[in-house]
Amino acid sequence: MLRSAAFVAAIALVTAGGASADVVARGVQDGLLALNAKGTPSVAWVHNSTLFVATRSAPGKWTRTAAAAVPPGSSAVDFEIGAAGPVVLAQSGDDRTVVLVRPRSVGWETIRVAKVGALFRVGWPGLVLDRQGQPTVSYTRWNAPSLKSRLLVSRFDAKGRSSTRRITQEGFPKSLVPPPSAPVLFGNVVHVVESYGYRGVLGTIEWFPSKKTWIGLGLDAGLGDYPLGPVFAGLSPNGVMHAAWTESLLSFDFEAAPVTLVERHRFASSEFVLERALTTALALPATGPEVAANQWVSSADFGLEGDDNLWGGTIVRGKSKIELDGWVAGYAALARRKASLA
Repeated sequence: MLRSAAFVAAIALVTAGGASADVVARGVQDGLLALNAKGTPSVAWVHNSTLFVATRSAPGKWTRTAAAAVPPGSSAVDFEIGAAGPVVLAQSGDDRTVVLVRPRSVGWETIRVAKVGALFRVGWPGLVLDRQGQPTVSYTRWNAPSLKSRLLVSRFDAKGRSSTRRITQEGFPKSLVPPPSAPVLFGNVVHVVESYGYRGVLGTIEWFPSKKTWIGLGLDAGLGDYPLGPVFAGLSPNGVMHAAWTESLLSFDFEAAPVTLVERHRFASSEFVLERALTTALALPATGPEVAANQWVSSADFGLEGDDNLWGGTIVRGKSKIELDGWVAGYAALARRKASLA
């Protein structure tokens, strides 16, 4: 499971359309970006087993809070801001524990979402907030010896109580890696997008409830290895579901790791928007979906010595691509198209 692909010496935030950048934190490996309803950016990251959340209080000024202690080696894996404030998902380095961290009237609250035994791993989880700011989390329990998985979704109320439903129960789908997932809210109804890879077949499914069971709608399928990193999914302002992720085709083509973008209205359509990159964000402004990813090339491709990879951030907007100098850790946009980078 790819948790981080490059060391980032500092988290810097750049607002699209502006020339300035803020350094939010130094000496950290990764971070996530979210905007509140007014467009104010916040960044979440883990450093030395402490989860931090910083919010920009003025141009160039940030208010930083040590929100929670997390297991050693943990990373912030999803971050959203809703009506009740910021919510962060953190996952342990051994992929066996997921916790949810959010503010309370005094201090911060830590809720354990999932914890599995030594033979299991938790797939990269996803987070979505309802209109009241209450979280819904999707995740998979993956059995390492058998490669079987179980997809679950948990909804939390304001008091921290959870209601968990099993979406798949018989070990489906098998996958070479723990399947990542992402929840999407259609009003008050939760759907879950899940990606997996097994025996040369890659598949991505949108699950939705139907009476007492769940139905899976195939969004994308083809030859390949397994998904790389998280799945991102959400609704555009016009109510169309989109999803984006990276899938490995490296056993078929040594350099192929395409970024897939899916649009599902009545039917699903998918396309490769980049040939070799790691997806880091999906933004859904009114102007259309935008995907942030990091492309890489070997230093040998430039005649340089060593086995290092050179990374370049890319924002895909329709048919256009904006290339950036550096690694894109996060990307967010409001419906009115105010965008930020981390």
